[in-house]
Amino acid sequence: MKRVIISGCIAAIAAGLIAAPASAATKHFEGSITDGGKVAFDAKFRNGKPKSATNFFFTKVPVHCSDGDTKFNFSYTGTVPVKDRKFSYVFQSFKASFNGTINRKGTKANGKVSFGPNTSSGHTNCTTGGAKDWSAST
Repeated sequence: MKRVIISGCIAAIAAGLIAAPASAATKHFEGSITDGGKVAFDAKFRNGKPKSATNFFFTKVPVHCSDGDTKFNFSYTGTVPVKDRKFSYVFQSFKASFNGTINRKGTKANGKVSFGPNTSSGHTNCTTGGAKDWSAST
């Protein structure tokens, strides 16, 4: 009888040790930007709370340039901290920024993204015309 109890306790302790790392997870978010374009990123969670975000991809973002309208892709593959469910980043190599908030359930996020004015791919003075709203979910 003692062996059964001890075996049960060891199994419970082992299950707890194995389950502990499972409290850290990465969730992938995808969504859309107001007036067009897509956003995607990953957020790392620990104990159910977002701790950092990475791999931001903004695709087919509509911009107005001096020579007409076009769409741009840009990304940030570094990591930004998430504090109080909020994050932000300002690009250093060109004028663009984004920010966001992840909801308490960790299933939805929203924020703003802006681009420009920049010169890129032969287009001059390209801009989103201010910050555009975005929303994403897991």
